[in-house]
Parts: sequence; structure tokens; C-alpha cells
Amino acid sequence: MSTLFADWLYQELDMHGWTQAELARRSGITPAALSRILSGGRNPGVEVVRGIARALKIPTEEVMRRAGILPMQTEAGENDRQVMQEIVRQMERLRVEDRQYAAELLKRLFPDV
Repeated sequence: MSTLFADWLYQELDMHGWTQAELARRSGITPAALSRILSGGRNPGVEVVRGIARALKIPTEEVMRRAGILPMQTEAGENDRQVMQEIVRQMERLRVEDRQYAAELLKRLFPDV
């Protein structure tokens, strides 16, 4: 795992004046899990990212980009267009009932988007 996410998260801790224990408490993840993430020994999953975003009061999407779960935007809007085009292509390949299921999954994955 890249240390970029850990570096960013350390900056956020400094900016908020929080310890690792405080972020763990506010995000609902264990101090041990947070320590492994900050040391580069573990990649954060979607639930951990959601907890960190909630604690920091920033969009989940931003934390997902920082964690490498979603790609960083290189040019304003260009990455979004490419992602949306790929989503549409994949959705068009599904049966109607599977599209509805996929749409529901996306809503559950990203409830605050």
C-alpha cells in the first residue's frame, strides 16, 4: 500500500488536533486497525473509509480517492465522464432486474453521494 493515504491521514489528524485513538473512536474502527492502516500494513476497506469520512466530516468519495479505492481526478470532469460512460456501458449489458439490483447496491455503497 502506498504511504500517500497514511501521510494524508496524519495531516488530517494534525489539522484536527486528534490522536489516532480519537480518530479510531470517532470513526468506529479499532485502534489496532487504524494503526495498521497508518503503518501501511493494511489497506482501508469501504466501511473503514466511510467511518473516517464521517469522523472528518468530509465526503466519502474524497476519502475513497485518497485511499486509492477510486481514482484521483486528473482533469476536472474528465475522469467523471469516463467513469460514468463505463457505468452506463456495464448497466446496459444487464437484464432489467439486475440493473435495479445494481442501482440499489450503488445507493447502499454511497448513501451520502
